[in-house]
Amino acid sequence: MKSAMFGAVVGAGLVVFAVRGPSLSGEAWAQRSGAQEASQSGDLIAISSAAGEQGQSAQQITIIDPKTRVMAVYHVMAADGKIELKAVRKFDWDLQMEEFNATSPLPREVRSQMTPNFHQR
Repeated sequence: MKSAMFGAVVGAGLVVFAVRGPSLSGEAWAQRSGAQEASQSGDLIAISSAAGEQGQSAQQITIIDPKTRVMAVYHVMAADGKIELKAVRKFDWDLQMEEFNATSPLPREVRSQMTPNFHQR
């Protein structure tokens, strides 16, 4: 099951790259730097955006499996088409947090303002 899931994730990423990536020249790649595209195939969600490290142009492909709540991030290098796995994360516990790196007003502060205070009457 794990190898099938990994194969599906890599396959979806390669499909997105094959459709969007190789036809871009360096100039066109730079012009798309702010672009972001998303597509959904079956149960996977693929998001494509420009990225780069150390002066190299790359396409970032984020693949999300909503059923298993796992995401994977790949960089596809523009120069040679090399695919690098950058991160994989199961995010179901992340979604259970009420706040993280939050700034004021915090969710609990907003909730306390929205909840009527019957004790002050």
